[in-house]
Amino acid sequence: MELSSLKTGDIVELETAKLVYGGRALAHLGGEVVFVANALPKERVKARILATKRDYAEAEAIKSLSASPHEAKAFCAHFESCGGCVWQKLDYQAQLSAKKSFVIESLARIAGLRVNDCRIEASEANFYRNRVQLRGTIARSGRLSLGFLQAKTHIQAPIESCSNADTAINAFIAQLLTVQTRDVSQRFRLELQYLPAALAAKKPAMLGVLHPLGKNRMPELCRQMRAFKSAAWVGYYDESKHSPILPFEEDASLLYHSRAGLFQQVNLPMNRLVRKRLREFADDHSIGTVLDLYCGSGNLSLGLADGRRRVLGIDSVAGAIEVARRNVSYSGLEKIEYHQTSSDKGLKNVLGAKANFDLVIVDPPRRGIAEAIDNLLQVQARYICYLSCNPTSLARDIKELASYYELIGIEAFDFFPNTYHVESLAILRRTAKDL
Repeated sequence: MELSSLKTGDIVELETAKLVYGGRALAHLGGEVVFVANALPKERVKARILATKRDYAEAEAIKSLSASPHEAKAFCAHFESCGGCVWQKLDYQAQLSAKKSFVIESLARIAGLRVNDCRIEASEANFYRNRVQLRGTIARSGRLSLGFLQAKTHIQAPIESCSNADTAINAFIAQLLTVQTRDVSQRFRLELQYLPAALAAKKPAMLGVLHPLGKNRMPELCRQMRAFKSAAWVGYYDESKHSPILPFEEDASLLYHSRAGLFQQVNLPMNRLVRKRLREFADDHSIGTVLDLYCGSGNLSLGLADGRRRVLGIDSVAGAIEVARRNVSYSGLEKIEYHQTSSDKGLKNVLGAKANFDLVIVDPPRRGIAEAIDNLLQVQARYICYLSCNPTSLARDIKELASYYELIGIEAFDFFPNTYHVESLAILRRTAKDL
């Protein structure tokens, strides 16, 4: 069957081959490519065509005709309605295998690099998140409902707990669902994060940031949340920029701080493993100077400050730099500085000062480092360690760097079990002496 003969709404039978980045399954119909949502690898399904493009079609599975050998039982009561964990019915080893293939295939297809294997570090599959973003509704009765959006909709799917969220967050959610408020009926977003260091010290450990989606604030809800014994700080988003800086977690004898609304990695064991890899790399390769782009609050570079190395971190978020500096001062670290500026301006400042760096760490947003590559190349660091949450933008950037850097290592980390998302740490070594 040719794509030109397919119409939106057509019902077809497909046998899937594998999963592709983005979480859909790859199938073929008469030699044509079809990407199938809600399907597992090696599953036969009845599917509805959603769209036809020049080179492929998009479909969604509406009935399983023959189960995948990798099918597992969904462990969350909200799986069918919630749009969060689309891979709960895929057994965990198959999840890891698919994520490895995403990294390897992206490097091959986009960067033209053949990588025979890519180690992937496994995570605890449940209760691993220390931060969640919920949708909420205050009903006219004053009762709350909390949840996540259904897949590809703006419809809130109510939940009572989240099987990916830490038990401390679930306890807070359970208490929230008992609240009765006289606030105006409206929808809102709620970011919850817990502070493991505070939890270990038996102190209030929950941060809550409210984002009203209407014109009205929610003073009574906010007041009641602030009264929870587990609440370290609760407020509105515009207040969070001035919230207190609090102890977040301890790792390798360093105390890391955070504040409400500030980005931190959600999977702490995986994040600590990445830090360990960077410390080992720096020790093994005689790294004396480090430039950390998109440094946040010093997540990846703080542990490299050993009193001998010189470390410079750059980030555009003022609140993150404020927390990074608190981390430095609290631990009394030397030869480490964090500056607030854009990556582009920060690199120009580095070049203007004619500073030399053995290692550049980059941990950018999903879009990658396209805007920084030209100046990054001029820094001429011996190595680049690139942590990415998007294997396609990672592969694109590695291709752009290929004239001067070669890939000498790649490792994946499963920061986000039960989803298609994966973190990758690529190690690049400089091959050319001059531009």
